[in-house]
Amino acid sequence: MTPHDIRVLLHYYVSPEPYPTSPILSDTLQSFIQRGIISPHVDAESGFRVTPKGGKLVQMLCDTPDPINVWMDPREKPCSTSS
Repeated sequence: MTPHDIRVLLHYYVSPEPYPTSPILSDTLQSFIQRGIISPHVDAESGFRVTPKGGKLVQMLCDTPDPINVWMDPREKPCSTSS
């Protein structure tokens, strides 16, 4: 998912208004429709509504924890998590 995709998804999640035109908006909307993230909707001012799947995706984005910085001695090798 690109930053543009995230921006479009969040726009339709919070706003009933059409998204401002961009060169790749049509491709993004088609991808979202095919993937079940948004659906065309006659009653929505924008013409689209976020589906429950799209809503869950927004929730997952919002629940993503902040990255952490791990300090280590550069002379040591990082621990391996594989067996």
